[in-house]
Amino acid sequence: MEPHGIWTHPIPRRVYLRRQTFTVHALPPHIDPAEKQFTDKLRAFRAMYGKDYYVILLVPNQAYERVRRSYPQAYDAIYMSTDIPDLLYQLKAQSMQ
Repeated sequence: MEPHGIWTHPIPRRVYLRRQTFTVHALPPHIDPAEKQFTDKLRAFRAMYGKDYYVILLVPNQAYERVRRSYPQAYDAIYMSTDIPDLLYQLKAQSMQ
């Protein structure tokens, strides 16, 4: 299975350091309630059908690290959206063997 969720994105913040300005992405102060509801559904699904299904999450690059750390019970594997071309190549290569 490859579910897609609603992910709360980091907030860009400006940091001033040694007379230079940098933009960093900080954790959002509040998580979208839809994200919590979605991950709770995934946890319940895995608890009920985990032996029959393998749940793969594809998340935006900006949310990857936070989602990976915050919801380990919601998936079997997690990938960034930029990983998709490599994953498809590997899948095709394995299917041709």
